Amino acid sequence: MKKLTGIEVRSYRGLSDLKVDGFEDINVLIGPSNTGKSSLLEAIWLATIPPNFPHALQAILHARGVAGVASLNALFHNLDSGIPIEVKLRLVEDGEEEEGSLMLRRPPRGLDATLDATYAQSLAQQGWSSEAYRILEATTKTNKKPACTLQVAVRLTDLEMANPFLISGSDFSMIDATGFFLPAELNALSTFDEAYSGAFLSGTFPDLLEALKALYPNLEDIRPVMVEKGRWITYVRHSQGAIPMFVMGDGFKVAFVVLAYTMTGGLVLLDTPEAFQHPKGLEVLAKALAESVGRWGSQVILATQSLEFLDLLLQESAEKHVKLKIYRFGISDGRVVVYRPYNLEEAKESRELIGTDLRG
Repeated sequence: MKKLTGIEVRSYRGLSDLKVDGFEDINVLIGPSNTGKSSLLEAIWLATIPPNFPHALQAILHARGVAGVASLNALFHNLDSGIPIEVKLRLVEDGEEEEGSLMLRRPPRGLDATLDATYAQSLAQQGWSSEAYRILEATTKTNKKPACTLQVAVRLTDLEMANPFLISGSDFSMIDATGFFLPAELNALSTFDEAYSGAFLSGTFPDLLEALKALYPNLEDIRPVMVEKGRWITYVRHSQGAIPMFVMGDGFKVAFVVLAYTMTGGLVLLDTPEAFQHPKGLEVLAKALAESVGRWGSQVILATQSLEFLDLLLQESAEKHVKLKIYRFGISDGRVVVYRPYNLEEAKESRELIGTDLRG
């Protein structure tokens, strides 16, 4: 299975020129707030899922909490500067190395001059005024596949995106089954529905249910029920009865989503997975992440602020002989930097013998 071994990011949010190497099975990003951890996860996500690129970009823009052209400027620093966002990935599969890249920019001739006439006409028919949107161009390629270039229109009033227009090549994913959720999305009912469908279709739902029972011993089943003709509601059945999924607490939904995506067998990106979890929930998530590496071939990159969760990841990785690496982020001379990473042995020694707070 293909794995991510390294990344370079230029001109993405606060990441002006960042390079990270040596990714292992589980990779933990730590450090103070506003040091680029979430930005790195976003950059990886954008680069690895070109077919779903518009959805990914829209989710990031909305999650950042600003709107319109201000949101795009926050992403690009200066939307019309002509400086592109560049993300370069180093990958390996069965010992064979591969390099891939994403370039995201305004069309090179400016003012959307390269916009295909057919696409422009389609937008006009949908009522999109040319002054009310911006066109972004994304080009992805690897040293084994030719470049793929697409353009997507972003409406400034609400950051909605039109269906992308493929300029050249064939869209492809550099790594399969990538999932990434910002904290606000983890407990969304739509996210749960997607995770439930994926687990059911992949055949991992029984394993998922069993893992959840470690958190909720009274849990018996989760399934859609037709409450009236054409209307279905997902119910959670436990020993005392059944209640609709939307009534369940945030911790349950988040645990379900995180556990479901650790069983995908691909690259899983998690931002603050400890959100909404009590101590037992953290234990279950740490165990599931460590198991996912050996059982489903997953690779995990996550950002956390929780020392308790970090300790649990160290414990589970050691017990299951999982390769883990910790990357500490910081700011030096006004730039985001990543200090020399800890491997699993170094991190365990720092915690057990000295009691060092690895978060810095």
